[in-house]
Amino acid sequence: MKVFWRSLTSIGFVFTVLTFAVFSPVARGEVSGDTQPKLGVRRVSVDVATGNSTIRIPSIELSPGYGVNISFIKSGEIVEKVWLDNPAIASLDVDGCLSGIAQKCELEGATVLHLRRINPLTVTQLPKTNSSLLTVVARGNSGRRVYLFRVAMGDGTPNYHTIEVVPTAVEEPNIIRELPSTTNLSRWAGKFITM
Repeated sequence: MKVFWRSLTSIGFVFTVLTFAVFSPVARGEVSGDTQPKLGVRRVSVDVATGNSTIRIPSIELSPGYGVNISFIKSGEIVEKVWLDNPAIASLDVDGCLSGIAQKCELEGATVLHLRRINPLTVTQLPKTNSSLLTVVARGNSGRRVYLFRVAMGDGTPNYHTIEVVPTAVEEPNIIRELPSTTNLSRWAGKFITM
């Protein structure tokens, strides 16, 4: 009977450890405060936005009556140049000054871009499409990078108002892998339980 209770206690201990490792925000690498994503904010890593990932470049849907911000504040980069390939579907503004958008800049650079859907314009030199490519050239501590975003016309209320470009997270070791294998659980748990 003593062996049974010891085994039951060991299994309970292991389940507690596994529950903590899987469901605890701290164990998953999450922290409270400003680093948590907010409602209406979509985070995109530098690797994804530069096309250096297996994930497709980010898509931005512009809904009627809503704009979308693209923030480079968290990445610590300054936007130097932007191109919107199809200006017939959206307007573009920045929080700073960029040559080509403003007439004359004393100090060039921006950290936030703002896209707004407009009624489609007829530009005889441009093919009629409901999408565009937005190219952003930004400079940071790692040098210059080229970011790509697919911009399309959407319908309905958007799920986000801001896209934050954030540094690519360093892959953390998987906590579950660091726990002992199931064949050694009772021996491992026995080290921590005394009867």
